[in-house]
Amino acid sequence: MMLSAKSDPTDIKPNGHAFKIMKERPEVFEKCDFTLYDDMIHGWVNRGDLNDEKIKRDYEDSMNKSWVFFDKYV
Repeated sequence: MMLSAKSDPTDIKPNGHAFKIMKERPEVFEKCDFTLYDDMIHGWVNRGDLNDEKIKRDYEDSMNKSWVFFDKYV
C-alpha cells in the first residue's frame, strides 16, 4: 500500500518504480493499492491540520483505505 503525496518521490507514486516492479508479479500486484493525493504534501497524515478541509478529507480517505487493506491482508 502506497498512499503518496504530490511532494513524495515519483518512485512510490502510481506508475513509479515500485508500481512497475509490483506489476511484474500479478499475484502480488492484485493486492496492491497505489493512491496519489495530489493536494497533499509529505507528512499530511501524521502531521496534517485536520481543521483544513482538504487535509481532513484525504486523511479520512487514507485511514479508511488503510483499515480495509489491513482487515483484508493482515
